[in-house]
Amino acid sequence: MSWGAVRRRASRNTTAASRLIDIVVSKVPVRSVIEAAKKVLYTGHIGDGKIFVYDVENVVKVRTGEEGYDALQDVE
Repeated sequence: MSWGAVRRRASRNTTAASRLIDIVVSKVPVRSVIEAAKKVLYTGHIGDGKIFVYDVENVVKVRTGEEGYDALQDVE
C-alpha cells in the first residue's frame, strides 16, 4: 500500500490556508493516481501543490479490527 499526501495552497497569499488530502492506494497503480492528481491540480502558477508518496506498512480499522486491504473497504 502507498500513502500520498497532496498539499495545495488556496492562493498565492502566504496567510491563506492550505489543504491536505490523504489518499491510500492499494489496488490502483500509484503512478496513475499521481498523474491524475497532477492533471487536475495543474494551473501553472505558484501554489499548484506538492505530492508526497510514502509506503504504508499497515492500516487498522479501529471499529472492526480489520487490517490491511480489508480495513480500507467501507462495506457494511
